[in-house]
Amino acid sequence: SFNYKALMTFSFITVCLAVLLSQSRISIAAMIVYSLFIGMMAVIRKPKINGSNVIYVLSGVVVIAIFLYSFYGFDGYIEKLMERGTSHRIDIWTGYLRYVPDAWLLGFGSGTEPDFHPAVEGYWMPNGLAITHPHNLFLGTLVDTGVIGLGFLCTLVVLLLRAIFKYVPTSEQKIRLLGILGLIFILTLTGSQTVVSSIKAVWLYLWIPIVFIWFWCQQEIEQHRSS
Repeated sequence: SFNYKALMTFSFITVCLAVLLSQSRISIAAMIVYSLFIGMMAVIRKPKINGSNVIYVLSGVVVIAIFLYSFYGFDGYIEKLMERGTSHRIDIWTGYLRYVPDAWLLGFGSGTEPDFHPAVEGYWMPNGLAITHPHNLFLGTLVDTGVIGLGFLCTLVVLLLRAIFKYVPTSEQKIRLLGILGLIFILTLTGSQTVVSSIKAVWLYLWIPIVFIWFWCQQEIEQHRSS
């Protein structure tokens, strides 16, 4: 229906603009990859091209392009994205890996501020780098909660993958759930420190989708047992 497609187009434009205006390159990359993924799944499901759907998508892309051009200009926007370089990610990760916690099993402690990390005086300050959290989900979990915390995180991933492959019946459902899981980890891989004690926006785009996937799989498990 017209109202449904108009609402979807408005949602598409709103979400894309919010991501683009954040100027977070990993979020923009995730948005592009997942948009292509959704488009591919739509084509596979209905190979016949729907002209009205194409018009709505193109309209949304044009509106987004006009908005960005009006505020930044295309060259100016790309410069803003590129001027940050790698945001010193490599140096940040090097500092954390060179100055590992003495207690590997438990880490430095959940929620430990970066200022108390030995890499501050040993690596970051001598190289004129700002003190910041690891910007890596798995490294941050290792630093904060040690091998035990990292083990729990990896176990969570393995359990989700096992449930998807073992109990979700159709290939299309498996691909869609794996797509959601992949999007989650793209978004959190270089932007989050931990998902154990960080009560921030990460709850919206990590834990809620993960809970959704888990309960979906549990529903399939119950149906499998009852059949």
